Order: sequence, then structure tokens, then C-alpha cells
Amino acid sequence: MTHPTQPVKQLRSAMKVALAVAALHAANDAYAAFVHPLLPRLMTKLDMSIAGAAVATMSLSIAASLAQPLLGHAADRRGRRLMIVLGPVVSGIFLSMIGWAPTFGMLLLLLAAGGLGSAAFHPPAVAVAAHVTGGRGSGMRHAVFSSGGTAGYAAGPLIAVWIVAWLGFRGLWVAVIPVVILAIALYPILPTGGTAGATGPSLTAGRLARSLHGPLGLLFGVSAIAAFFQRLFLTMAPIVNANAGLSEMSGAYALSLYLAAQAVGALTGGYLTDRIDRRWLLVALTLVALPTHFFAFWFPAGSVAALVSMALAGFVNMSVLPPIVVIAQEMRPDRAALNSGIVMGLAWAAGSVGVLAAGVLGDAIGARESALAATPIMLAATFLALHPALKRHGRPIEVVSQVGGRRLLHRMVREMRNKLPRVLLTAFVLVTIATPAISQTAPLEYTIDLRDHSEDLFHVRLAVEGLGADNDIYQFASTAPGTYQVMDVGRFVRSFQALDGDGAALGTEQVAVNQWRIEDPSQVRTIEYTIAETWDTPVDAHPIYPMAGTSIEANHVLFNAHAVVGYPVGLQDAPVHVHLEYPDGWQVGTALERAVDEGFAADDYDHLVDSPILLGELTLASTEISGAAVDIYTYSKSGGVRSEQLLESMREMLQSAGEFLGELPVDRYVFLFHFEWAGRTSGAWEHSYSSEYVLPDITFSERAGAFITDIAAHEFLHIITPLNIHSEIIESFNFEEPVPSAHLWLYEGVTEWGAHAMQLRSGLTNLEEHLEVIAGKLQADRQYRADYSLEQLALTSYSDEGQSQFPNVYQRGALVGELLDILLLDLSDGESGLRELLQKLMRYYGKGRAFPDCGFYDVVAAMTYPELQDFFERYVKHAEPLPISEYYGKLGIDVVNDGQGQPVGFEVQADASERQLMLRRAWMGEK
Repeated sequence: MTHPTQPVKQLRSAMKVALAVAALHAANDAYAAFVHPLLPRLMTKLDMSIAGAAVATMSLSIAASLAQPLLGHAADRRGRRLMIVLGPVVSGIFLSMIGWAPTFGMLLLLLAAGGLGSAAFHPPAVAVAAHVTGGRGSGMRHAVFSSGGTAGYAAGPLIAVWIVAWLGFRGLWVAVIPVVILAIALYPILPTGGTAGATGPSLTAGRLARSLHGPLGLLFGVSAIAAFFQRLFLTMAPIVNANAGLSEMSGAYALSLYLAAQAVGALTGGYLTDRIDRRWLLVALTLVALPTHFFAFWFPAGSVAALVSMALAGFVNMSVLPPIVVIAQEMRPDRAALNSGIVMGLAWAAGSVGVLAAGVLGDAIGARESALAATPIMLAATFLALHPALKRHGRPIEVVSQVGGRRLLHRMVREMRNKLPRVLLTAFVLVTIATPAISQTAPLEYTIDLRDHSEDLFHVRLAVEGLGADNDIYQFASTAPGTYQVMDVGRFVRSFQALDGDGAALGTEQVAVNQWRIEDPSQVRTIEYTIAETWDTPVDAHPIYPMAGTSIEANHVLFNAHAVVGYPVGLQDAPVHVHLEYPDGWQVGTALERAVDEGFAADDYDHLVDSPILLGELTLASTEISGAAVDIYTYSKSGGVRSEQLLESMREMLQSAGEFLGELPVDRYVFLFHFEWAGRTSGAWEHSYSSEYVLPDITFSERAGAFITDIAAHEFLHIITPLNIHSEIIESFNFEEPVPSAHLWLYEGVTEWGAHAMQLRSGLTNLEEHLEVIAGKLQADRQYRADYSLEQLALTSYSDEGQSQFPNVYQRGALVGELLDILLLDLSDGESGLRELLQKLMRYYGKGRAFPDCGFYDVVAAMTYPELQDFFERYVKHAEPLPISEYYGKLGIDVVNDGQGQPVGFEVQADASERQLMLRRAWMGEK
């Protein structure tokens, strides 16, 4: 007679094995998840399209899937233990090396090799874990195994992005170390051998095809469709997020949320597989999978609604796998690994092929639109699950009396049948009502009266409600992006009050130079204050640059939002609406879009600050460059300069910029010129969609036009940096306390390089004129401290010491850009220089996606050549003497030195070598 506790011991032993295999599954699938969050990086590094990205993920999926039936058959016949431990190790070795791939073809080879390791692991591992011949609990044991894999899959994106941010793309190889240790530790726990009776004929394509004609084929179809949607999400979600301007880490979090929800779904699916009719479970889950995946892409990327939908989609997607696999293994326990390989591996391979079609469609209509168009395919899985052939396989194996009893099982089945429809209905309702349930931040409504200029004051009124305890501080800017100076705008505030709905004043207190505290923010309905213009208001220290300041006069106003408008702390990201009250007949020049009520709308406070406004008696001239509209607004005190004259002078420069960039990353660009300033400092200030110039009042001449065009060339090229290429410090700017970015050399120095390089390459300047500019910068560089590096200059830019060295960013910074261009051309045999690198970075990042301030050099080196790490270390991080003679020698250009050995000019070699001539032509844009 069997002892009653024996089945319990058997179940515990089987669960111990399932847990060990689940740990290896977590490691194996973590490596498989490395590629997805790094897809945008790989697309940029290897110049891949969306279809190319789909091919890459498909290569991994097919390699990890297609061989599973064959390898599962071999494991059934010859033993499973060795495959279970070696598979994850092979996956780890090859998938941790993707950062080293120099070409698209090599990337595919690495992905395929890593995928084969995964293919060797899955069939024997799931057979050992589920152990269907062990009786009750096979569904739960499979769920443990499956949830281990999805937990690893969920952690994989975060692990990969974290390692790359820490060690660089090539440093990802260190991730292989843990799985080697894990494999050695768990090997003794795993059972030996295959399955008794697994000695049938060899597996052939014909036998495999015949096995798909019955219920196993139906399960194969459901699994393939579920796999297609998982692969579709993993491929498209990072691309959709990147296109929406989200960071690489944001994309990794989205993937991890989806995959973590799959781990919960696997456990839930396993629990239900042991307790309710599996056929109806598949029907219900596939029905709910359609709306959840649809809304995961329908809602705006990064929104709470999208994240909720992603979690529900992941949960439902993996819940279908336990019933599929357990049914397949119960059909033929003697070939459990083979059948698992069919409904997992072969089905996953079939599903992955569909992702390629979605990728091709994505290149045509967009990644998000392609994903949405694919979602109705899920209905096919529902129809397959409804097929009568699955009816007899729906009932779970009954629980033996010693373990639980028939009565207990029947009661649980009844309970779950009653609860399941309500659970699934609740999930569906949560997704469909997610958007209305999420409250949108109300816009900050500003009204600014510009009609009374007698006291040089701006009269500001902010209508707001719904402020909480966290919004009790009204913040004025301490600085602004691109100024690199302390401003302390609060110094210019002349009156400040907060009013409730009845117009009664509430208690306020100035608690810092730029901060006013409101005693009861929940009662605030209006904030009113006056603030002086910066031009005519004397200050004791830190005068604000005129182009970053304000002026209010009878016939015009210069409006920079950070010098007039503040915001309640916590609402920097809230939408902004600004209504300007100004005299009739004035023109308004700005890159902001008009709102319905003739006001101006901005996405948030940062966007408003990024959009200066010039109003008054202005002239206007317009043109189109590379498909982008260009407007020039001009205020001239004497009338000596008009927009038409400036446009004529700048036209060739603008055309050259369009050719230099290939295409402009903006639809509209606005130049704002103010000719009146009589102070010692004049200049220009760049913005994302506009630039602003404060210059002395002059009468236009050809020489003046050339001078202005040269300045405008620099500011216009800021549409590259920092508009489309900038660090996280610039992305979410700290208006409360100045925080410097280490990459000032990129924002200003490389922009200065580009302004002159584009004129050389378009023929606006010749070689001799360009070399004169470089010689002038070499001489100017010597006026500043030789030991003060560009990185040190950037990090101290808000200090008095840094400000004394600041102008050198336009000298040494431009020289570093020039040398970097030559180095890249030399390493690529003239194929790709700094311009091409900038274009690549623009495609990878863009306006709304920032690079890590501390990891940018790793990103650039991964995109190009390891030699750049040394270049940045020596000439940006440190202040080693620039290798002028060495680098220009690569172009066949000699440096002329003065008596002290300092470079003062250049001579072009008449007998340059073929390579020197080739590089010189590429450098001049003649290739």
C-alpha cells in the first residue's frame, strides 16, 4: 500500500527541480532581452532601418526557436541535463558580444549563435520542469519555469542598458559571468537521462508536418500568434518610444514592465491550467489580448495609460503559454521535449517571421501605425482555440485523493469558472477606461500686459487652480539654457501677490532671491506681479546678456520668457498658454504656434523659454530652405536694416546649411533681429526653432551683411546641438540652480566648427580663407589658460573663473571639432567625418531624447571607433596641446610656426600623396 505522504514528496522534489531550471531560464532569457532596448543604438551604429531591426530580432527569434523540435527530440532520446546547462552559457557568451559587432552581418551571426544556445535549452528544460508524468501540478511547475524566464526577460533590458551606461556598449560582455557560475552550481540538482521509451524513429520534416495536422497544430497556431505579438511589441515599442523622444532607459522600463507582467501572467496561467478547462481559458485570454495590445500602442508613448495597457498585454500574452505547453506534453509524455519544442520553438519561429512584414510596413507608415494595424490578427488565435478538436484536451488531470481529493478539486474548478470572467472583464475595462481616468495637467494661463511701458515694467497675471502643498513656491529662473551665466531673475520683481477666487490677497513671502512662498496654495486662483525689464535696470553684479534679457519700449518689446515668467514648483512640465496684450498694428515674431484665441501655446515652461518673442514695428521676409519655412523679423531703431536685406545676404548661407545637413530637422525656423543696443556687449542666442540677435543700430552694407551672416551661420547650426543632440541636463533644465553640462565643447565649439565647415564645403569660402580662420582661432586660443581643459571650462562656466575662460570655447572648441573631423575621415578612409557623426546622433537622439552626460563618449566611440576615447580623454577632458601639425599633415597641409614655435598659418603641399589628396577632398566636401 502506498504511503499517503509519498505523492507530496514527489511533488516537492519535482518543484525543486522546476525552481532550479527556472533560475537557468531567467539567465537565458535575460540575454535574449538584451537586444531589444539597444535596438535604436544598433540602428544608429550600423545604419539599420526599421525593417533591418525586425530582421535582427527575427534572426534571434528564429535561431532560438526553429531548431527546438530537433534539439528537443535529441534531448528526449539522449539526455537533457547537459543541454539545460550549456544552452544559457552559449546564449550569454554570444548575446553579450553584440556591442562588438562591426557590421550588420556580424550582428546577425552573433544573434543567431546566441539564439541556438537558447534553442538547445528550452525543450529539455520545460520537459524537466513541467514533469507531466509526475501527476498533479504540471501546470504550476511549468508556470514556475515560465515565470523564471519572463522575470529574466523583464530584467534583461534594464541590465543591458545599465551595463552599457556603465562600461560602454562593448563592456556588455561582462554579463556572461553570472550564468557560468549559475550553471556550475545547479548542474548537480538536475535529473540525468531522457525519457523511458523515447527511442522511436528519427525526427524528419514529414513526421513533424504530420504531427501538426491535429490538436497539436491548433496549439501551434495559437502559440505562433501569441509569439508574434510578443515579438512585435519587443521590436516596435523601443522604436515608438525613441520616435516619441523618450530616453533609452525609458524604453527599457517599458519593456521590463511588459515582461514583468508576463512573469505574473505565467504564474496565473499555470495556476488556472491545473484547475479549469484549458480550452476556454485560451479563448478568454486571446480575446482580451487584442484590446490590450492595441491600446499599448494607441495611447501616447510613456503615458500612464500606455503603461497600464502594456502591463495588461504582457500579463495576458504569457498566460496562454502554460495551458498550451501542458496540453502538448500530456498528448505524448514520451516526447514531451519534442512537443514542447513544436508549440514553443517552432511556433515562436513562425511568429517571428511575421515581425519582418510588420517591420517593412513600419518603414512605410511608421512603427506605431504598423503595430496597430497588426492587432486584429489575434482573433485568429481565438478561432483556433474554439476548434472542437481541443475539447477533449481541455480538462485538467484530476488530483489523486492522497494529495487533495476530488471534492476539493471540483469546488476549486467551480470557483475559478465563476471568477475568471469577472477577472478578465475587469482587466478589459481597466484598459478601455484608462485614458479618461488619467487627469491631464491643466495649462498655466498667463496674461502679460505690454501696453504700459512708462515704468519699464511687465504686468503679469497667472490664472491657475488646483495647486497643492507641493506647489507652494513660485519660482523665477536663476539661469536659462545656453546662457551659461547666473541671472537671478527674481532681482527684477517689483511686486508680487496671490489672490483667491474672490480677489482677496493670500499670504506670500519671498524666501530666496528667485522664490516666493504662498501660504495656502489650494485657495490660489490668480498670481499677479510686476517685473522690470533687464536692459534699463541697473544691477550690482551678474548683468544679464542683452540677447537673453528684456526690453519694453513704445514701439517694440523684446520678450525672453525666463526673464518675465515664473512657474509654481512642480509644474515646470505643465502646458503653457500666453496671451500678450500689445498695441494694434504690431507684428509678432516668434516660433511659438498661435492658439485659437490669438494667444500662444507652449508644451511646457522649457518650451516657452526656448521661444523668444520680438514684437513691434518690425519688417518681415520669408523663404524656404530644404522644405523648411524660414522667417526673418527685424526691429531697427533708425530703419537702417530691413529683413529683405538680411535675407538676401543670408540666402546662400541658408542653402549651404541645408546641403550640409542633408535635411533640416525643423519645419519652420525664425530669425529675430534687434538693431538698437549701444552697450559694450552684443551678440546672439540660439534656440531650438529660432535665434535672437541684439546688435548696434547700423545702416546696412555688404560688409555688415557678411558679418551678420557669419554670426547667423553659427546660431542656425544650433538646430543640431543642442536642439537634436543634448545631454539629460539640458533636456530637463534646472531653472532653480545652475547645473553645468560637461559638453559645452559640443554645443558651442562643434557648432562653431560647423558654421565654417559648411561654408568651405559649399564654396562660400575657399581653402585659403578657411585656413585663415583656423589660424586666427589658434592665435586667439593662446590668450587663455593653456591648462584649462574644455571639460573644466564647461563645468565651471557659471563661476567667475569659468566665465573668464568661456570665450575660448569658440576657439579651442572649434579647433577640437576640426581635428575630430579629420580623425574620423582618416579612420574611415574619407567616407565619414564629423558631419556624418552628427547626422547619426540626430537620428538616434533627436529633440526629445537626451544622452547621458557622463556616458556620451562611450556612445560616440561605440558608433565610430575606439580611438575616439583617447581623443576625448586628451583634448576635451584634459588640456594636452592640440596635434595641429599631425592632423593637418594627414591632409597634405603644413603648419607655419613663428619664432616661438607657435602656429600662425598654413601652407598647402604641392606634392601631397594620393591618400592626403583623397582626405583633403573629403574634408573639403569634394568627394
